[in-house]
Amino acid sequence: MNIGEKIKHSRKKAGLTQKELAENLGVSAAMIAQYETGKRNPKFETIKKIAKALNIEPHTLLPNADYNRALGDKALTAYSVILEQIIGLKGYTFGITEDDDSLYINYPDGILKVSLDITEDLQENIESYTEFKMQELKKKYSEYFIPKKYFDFINRVTKPEYQKEEE
Repeated sequence: MNIGEKIKHSRKKAGLTQKELAENLGVSAAMIAQYETGKRNPKFETIKKIAKALNIEPHTLLPNADYNRALGDKALTAYSVILEQIIGLKGYTFGITEDDDSLYINYPDGILKVSLDITEDLQENIESYTEFKMQELKKKYSEYFIPKKYFDFINRVTKPEYQKEEE
């Protein structure tokens, strides 16, 4: 199921109409319809709001698929699920072809069949780029960076001794 189908399924399960869900979110019913039909893809922040309105976890709306029948390959399965969650938010979806059980990526203008090697390469590129962008973000906003030893993860606050060191 893609995101739109999951939103529709979850909305119906919650006993809400498109109009009721839209009112909860402060958007139009037409927007909900576009999400459900796949004409528009909600941003992750919107997915979180939809999930909250439907009383479900956001990850349950993310695209995923059962790839276990695809070649029975656990590596292909793991890569596929991770990739689909990342790029699914951008409107691309994954599937399995019926004729030869190949993994495919659904683009707006066609289908790309991919092998395990291509999937692994794509995963590595996404991971590498993500790490690069996270480090770039850390540098850009370094004045907000707090070393882990000064952050209380239980209470989710900066420890007092960090404030003392700043002064």
